[in-house]
Amino acid sequence: MLKKIIEFLVLKVFRRNNNILNIMWNNRDEIIIGRDYSINYGKKINDKNNKIDHSSEPLFEFVNKDIIDKYDDFINLLDNYTKKLKINEVYSINELKEIDTFINNTLKTKNGKLLNNFLLEEGFVEKKEDITIFIKDIWFTLYDRKKSGVKDSCGFEHIFVGEINGKKIGGYHYWLTTYLDELKGVFNHYGYHKKNRFILTNQFELEDTRKPIGGFIIGIDPYTQFCMYTIISLDTKFRTLDGICTFKYYYFKYNNKKYINTCYPVI
Repeated sequence: MLKKIIEFLVLKVFRRNNNILNIMWNNRDEIIIGRDYSINYGKKINDKNNKIDHSSEPLFEFVNKDIIDKYDDFINLLDNYTKKLKINEVYSINELKEIDTFINNTLKTKNGKLLNNFLLEEGFVEKKEDITIFIKDIWFTLYDRKKSGVKDSCGFEHIFVGEINGKKIGGYHYWLTTYLDELKGVFNHYGYHKKNRFILTNQFELEDTRKPIGGFIIGIDPYTQFCMYTIISLDTKFRTLDGICTFKYYYFKYNNKKYINTCYPVI
């Protein structure tokens, strides 16, 4: 018992003295460029007002089918939402079960256990049994994004699925979603704005709506991004992934409570 207490305290001090985002990044699933996916960045676009497709080839040359199969619990969530805003959304019983499955699978990972401990240690939850409820609340609670009188959005939808409001695209910051939409023929990559080994900012069209500049982490598993963005949403100390990017985060206030709004990488 004493040994476990000591290990717990050592780990707590280690996390406080180190960037938990870096630790989570190092714990991420191994998804390797060239083996698991390949990207054709196309041409560089400097003009945000550009409206011409400068990259005739698809953004993704391939993604290993094993990756898609491995994260089917995440992929099951994507069709629970309508990308267009101002359309009321309601979760079915099955969709709520899919959310629980994804959260539970996330919390079983190394990063999920780190997040678990973080929430308890920092007082965001009082006991372990409250963690799933807390995470579901800040990520999946539906709110009225455009004050149109309907619950048409949530943090998960905005970041991982993407949203369209008239002629504007909101969110859309996950690479696997982009790949799947490209397969469907509803995503068209115009060219890249900035890039490094792990981050891409690009100009694109989604369902005939253009986004001047979007961005996402390339090749990150959904569990890790979900855990990292949860930490970012709760603690302003964590906004940097050393040597890779910084993060912009905004909350959404609805009925006097703060929910996740958006989070994305910046280079």
